[in-house]
Amino acid sequence: MDRGLGCYRGRTGQSHQKLGHPVRTSLRQLFSSCLKQGEFPPVWRSTKLVLLKAGRTAVPSAYRPICLLDETGKLFERIIADCLVQHLTRKVPGLHEEQYGFREGRSTIDAIIRIKSLMESITAEGRVALAVSLDIVNAFSTLSWEQVGEAMTYFGFPQYLVETPGNGKLLPEQETGVP
Repeated sequence: MDRGLGCYRGRTGQSHQKLGHPVRTSLRQLFSSCLKQGEFPPVWRSTKLVLLKAGRTAVPSAYRPICLLDETGKLFERIIADCLVQHLTRKVPGLHEEQYGFREGRSTIDAIIRIKSLMESITAEGRVALAVSLDIVNAFSTLSWEQVGEAMTYFGFPQYLVETPGNGKLLPEQETGVP
């Protein structure tokens, strides 16, 4: 596959759909160029911290921090995610049937429905069902991009997909906590 948007299925964000054909064409060329060069521009990765008040009290715990990302960067992330999903779907043998992440047509909702269905069928037979859930804090953000790149190379991802996220660090550099 060439280092362009060949893996991209054409999904765009709502704000970009309103821009008109010439601007969408320019964005497509820009994204294709970024993939060819293995770059994720830093300006697309910058965030703006906003505090949302979650209750009526003025105590600090009533505020919830969120980070707003650049719209163009979010669109480019979606393109990269589409390319990753397509590669996993078509080129990586042996994905377990019960895997829901990075699979076309599957979501966390599908996983929850599957678990609920299993629990109902087990308990309907009078058996006991036990579920264990692990929440590994910062599991993804604690992996080094070198480890992610090695895994992607092992599974045969095209080099431009290995380089782009790691070079540009798909996620902004963050420290734990609110700055």
